Amino acid sequence: MGNSLKILHLTPHLGGGVGSVVRGYLEYEAKENINVHQVVSLDSLDVESKELFNKIGIEWAEQGYWNQEFLSSLIIDADIILIHWWNHPLLQDLLMNRELPQSRIIIWAHISGNLDPNNFSDFILNFPDKLVFTTPLSFASSNVRKNSDSPNSKFSYIWSTTGVEKLHNFSTRRSDHNWLCWEP
Repeated sequence: MGNSLKILHLTPHLGGGVGSVVRGYLEYEAKENINVHQVVSLDSLDVESKELFNKIGIEWAEQGYWNQEFLSSLIIDADIILIHWWNHPLLQDLLMNRELPQSRIIIWAHISGNLDPNNFSDFILNFPDKLVFTTPLSFASSNVRKNSDSPNSKFSYIWSTTGVEKLHNFSTRRSDHNWLCWEP
């Protein structure tokens, strides 16, 4: 792995939808043996994530928010910091109120950013070296449009949803209460 990068994934926690996306990405990376990955959760990791990371040989740690010295040492040692971002209090505090070591930072936004309070602030748009959206819908955000006029914009996207296969055969109908309902 002579030309591989050491990538540190920072996440508020893992489980649910974002956990599925991150696990799928890291499982693919492990099969391709491209880069070296570490995962640090500011809070907790679900059992499924821990089991997969152990199985595919990815180092992981929890409760990183409360151990600034440990977190800083991992950041210094990494080539790229990949922040799995959504508007989470621990992550926002880490980014806005703590001094992190100098590093190359990519934010992978796991929200569309089009609805308050989960929108892209100027701070989040300007913080990373690269900002990757999880859907092209994010480009419709008024703040993204305002900040992405240059042809060399640091914004891009990858379609990174998972688990929607079960919705393939769903249809919508109106209920007695005029609400939109899902029917398998």
